[in-house]
Amino acid sequence: MSGLLVTLDQALFDAQRHKGHILIRKQNCVRCWSVLAVEITGKLGSRGDYWVVKDAIQFPTGVDLFYGRETWFGNFVRCPKCGLEGRLPMDKPLNAEQIALPKEELIHAKNN
Repeated sequence: MSGLLVTLDQALFDAQRHKGHILIRKQNCVRCWSVLAVEITGKLGSRGDYWVVKDAIQFPTGVDLFYGRETWFGNFVRCPKCGLEGRLPMDKPLNAEQIALPKEELIHAKNN
């Protein structure tokens, strides 16, 4: 693992610059909905770049999260925003229909 920590926006910008079409899979905290881990890949079912939250900086206006490159399936993680601790799920990626949904519809589908 590299010692370099980046923001989620930096990781996504870098991926878009080097690849054409990308798929982004996020694992969110179940308490505060912060992004704890991200997989960025160019093809469903293939391994991509993995980023896991490692640190955060608290500002009066909010919290900036920083991510390190690391394979994240089953890793123990602590949410920097709310303190919830646990292991990242070892689940399968979303199917293509779920990926195509706007974020609001996907959240609604998960809650029902």
